[in-house]
Amino acid sequence: MIQLFFLLYGILALAFLSGYYVTLAAQILAVLLPTVMLLIDGNNAYWHNM
Repeated sequence: MIQLFFLLYGILALAFLSGYYVTLAAQILAVLLPTVMLLIDGNNAYWHNM
């Protein structure tokens, strides 16, 4: 799950830096990044408290 997140983030960062899909990449990052971070953080907290 975390590897998929880093792969997606790397692709979006490259698209953002290349300048072609700046607005699309920015929108995707603004929507997906907080939710994925909350999902990963919530899962880690859940499994490590058991």
